[in-house]
Amino acid sequence: MNFRFEFEPQNSLCVYRLSGQISVEGVLDGYSAARQHPGWSESYDYLSVLEHVRLGDMSPEMTGELAQRMLERDVPPPSHNRRSAIVCNDPLSHGIIAFWQRTAPQRQLTEERLFEFEDLARDWLSAARNSVSGQSRNAV
Repeated sequence: MNFRFEFEPQNSLCVYRLSGQISVEGVLDGYSAARQHPGWSESYDYLSVLEHVRLGDMSPEMTGELAQRMLERDVPPPSHNRRSAIVCNDPLSHGIIAFWQRTAPQRQLTEERLFEFEDLARDWLSAARNSVSGQSRNAV
C-alpha cells in the first residue's frame, strides 16, 4: 500500500493519497503519521484520493474494524464540523464505499461525500466551508 499525505493550510485541508492493496493497519498508520506531523491542524477537513485501490479484498469485518478504529481516533473539536471528501476511480471500490456510507452513518462524526473526480470533491469542500448549508449537487 502506498499512503501519502500533504497539508494545504490555505484550504484548511489534509490531502491523503492512497493506492494499491489497502490494509487496516496501513491506513491507520498513515492517518496517525499525518496527525503527528507538525503541520497538522484539528481544523482541517479531509480529501482522500484513492487511486487504483482494491477494497474488494477487505472483508466486512475488516471494513467495520477500520471504521470503528478511525472513529476512535477522530474526535473533532466542538467548534468544527469536519468534512471529508473521498475520490475513488475503481468502480468496485467506489460501490463498497457508497454502501458503507449508507449503512454506517451513525458511526461517522464527519460529514462525508463520495466523488469520482478530485475537482468536484474540492469544489464541495470549498463550498461547504464557505456556506452555511454545505449542500452540494455534485456528490455521487
